Amino acid sequence: MINEQERECIQCGRDVAVKCWFTANGTPMPLMLKIMEDDDVVSVNNIEIIGAESQNEFSAIIWKFRCRASFHGHLVYFFLTFHSKWCNWKLFM
Repeated sequence: MINEQERECIQCGRDVAVKCWFTANGTPMPLMLKIMEDDDVVSVNNIEIIGAESQNEFSAIIWKFRCRASFHGHLVYFFLTFHSKWCNWKLFM
């Protein structure tokens, strides 16, 4: 479950473009992401989902994914959040 500190930090994550698959029951599954880094678009492919949870907030669902992927040749652990009301993704490293 998303705790109070994480809820407050939702606004401080980095905006990212995410290619995702929505399952038949509406669960988003991130497949890859693109992020701006030093005026260049960097793609991160083959995202591995370690865990996922959702939380209802008012009329929206916030999905939080614990992930890992290869980034600049290193295995990196990170969080992705998807806010269903705003339809946006945030990256937390």
